[in-house]
Amino acid sequence: VVWRIGADGRLAQAVTLPVPQLPMVHDFAVTERHLVFLLPPFVFERTRFEEGATFLGSHEWRPGLGLRGLVLPKDRLDAPRWFELPAAFVFHIGNAWDDGATLRLDCMRSPDAWHATAGLEQAMAGRYTPHEHARLMQVALDLGSGTARQVLLPQTAEFPRIDPAVTGRRHRQLFMASRIDAGDRPGHDAVTRLDLDSGRADTWRYGADVVVEEH
Repeated sequence: VVWRIGADGRLAQAVTLPVPQLPMVHDFAVTERHLVFLLPPFVFERTRFEEGATFLGSHEWRPGLGLRGLVLPKDRLDAPRWFELPAAFVFHIGNAWDDGATLRLDCMRSPDAWHATAGLEQAMAGRYTPHEHARLMQVALDLGSGTARQVLLPQTAEFPRIDPAVTGRRHRQLFMASRIDAGDRPGHDAVTRLDLDSGRADTWRYGADVVVEEH
């Protein structure tokens, strides 16, 4: 359900969109003209929930669905555009912006939903099983052709942040919690500033006894 609230604080519009195979969605992005959602193939199974499973335990990983992109024009919330990307799990999006007929965004991509299930459970129990961590990914959604492209960057990281002053517009610098030399434990041990134009990455590592949380 998407709500539009007017500048006077009153409800201007409410739109309900059917989403087949309803996934877990943790984050979304805005541009000057669009709302952008990435829908991972981590799907809610109502029958599991009704049989007593936890909310998280009621989800099933279905890689065959791929990573779906949902774009809503701000002036046409009832006119969704759908895009298809290879299967992946996404918790966090950094920023998105309109580049002519192309909508661009950066996000953190995991190969599966392991961190949403076993990873978080292990961290709460003080255990850790080595697993592939999320990496920075840049996505381009072509509004003209309806096609999607992705590029994986080398940064192993999470929690992407930008200067809030440029939210929804093209940004140059992206900040993130990064995993440099964390060893045999979960999480991140450094913070990185990436210049998306030059590719230069400046990193500060806090040390082996510091876990970098969401900043």
